[in-house]
Parts: sequence; structure tokens; C-alpha cells
Amino acid sequence: MNGAFVTYPSNVAVSTNDVATFTCRTDSTSSGTIAWHYIATGSSPLPSAFAPLCNVLDAYRSIYHTESSAAGVCNLIINSTQLTNAGAYICQDLQTTTFSTAELVVLGK
Repeated sequence: MNGAFVTYPSNVAVSTNDVATFTCRTDSTSSGTIAWHYIATGSSPLPSAFAPLCNVLDAYRSIYHTESSAAGVCNLIINSTQLTNAGAYICQDLQTTTFSTAELVVLGK
């Protein structure tokens, strides 16, 4: 099935100021078909992706960055997690609109 997920992002638990990484992989031939969405714990989802086409929007670059290690792969990285980063991270395949969700738990020090 073209664009179907073959690897889902996994839940992550980290301490504040640690690095958190989510990996999303599709069988698509381009990482540019992946978008990341975020729902903060206890709030409503952002109206649109903060990292469409595996590219973090300018407003969010101080928190997130992405890396693509192969075709169909888009890693979302938070360099210094804060309590406010906790919540659900949604990886979406834009070709098929299939998505998967992983939770980020941030433990205070």
C-alpha cells in the first residue's frame, strides 16, 4: 500500500532539558510527505501542522527541528525538553492522510 506507515513513532519519557526524538517512517519515497502535529497535554490541537513536509515552521524552530535519514523518514527532535512540550505528537502521511500518535512525558528535575 503506497504511503502506509511501516514504522510508528514510539512514546517517549525524558527529564527536562533532555533530548526527545520521534521517528516517523512511511513506505513513501520522500520524507517530504510527512507532517508533524502537536496537542499539548490538556489542550486543543494546533489548527495545522507545525512541521509540514518534514520542515519546521519558523515560529517553532527554537523548540523543534527535523532530520531525514532516508526516503520516507522524518525524525522530530526536541533538543531541550521542557514541561510545556509534554503531549501528543502526531505523524501524518500527507499522501494517504494516515496518521499515528505518540506521547511525550516530561519529568521535572
